[in-house]
Amino acid sequence: MLNPKLLPNLVKKIVTANVSQLGLRLPTSPLKITLALTYRCNFQCKICGIWRIYQESPEKIENELTLRDYCTLFSSLNSWDPLYLEFIGGEPFLRNDIDSIIIESIRRIKILNLCTITTNGFNPNLIKEKVLNIHENISSKIHLTIGVSLDGTPAVHNFLKGQKHAWDNAYKTFTAI
Repeated sequence: MLNPKLLPNLVKKIVTANVSQLGLRLPTSPLKITLALTYRCNFQCKICGIWRIYQESPEKIENELTLRDYCTLFSSLNSWDPLYLEFIGGEPFLRNDIDSIIIESIRRIKILNLCTITTNGFNPNLIKEKVLNIHENISSKIHLTIGVSLDGTPAVHNFLKGQKHAWDNAYKTFTAI
């Protein structure tokens, strides 16, 4: 469990350390923040090994942030006023609470105007349902984009993703949303 009082300083220290290694100054406000919602993934991509994390160390799944943790994080980020949040994974739509996480991020970060979710498109109906729920619960001023990963022709895509119908499902997801 995250200690909410330590979170803003921890985030700032991590960002400061990374920026100073490049010989740059810390900006007064980051424009974009990328969050990996989960390392769970239902594919076994040849170009990514993230799916191995929980297979090799199943106990690490206990370290995933809860919705409450994300609410604390988003409230602390409001003072930074990021304009753009990007949600990635693993496969973010494997989280049952992904729509609540996105909705809370938008409610709590007042200046936010762009929110992106990247998906492998594994389940067109589920993804469409979650995206519709998000749209119904956010301001029309927020631009919500869904990035569906397509890595080539159907044969190449399926090979790289390690799934027989990956391209078909990704394409159905793309057209559904």
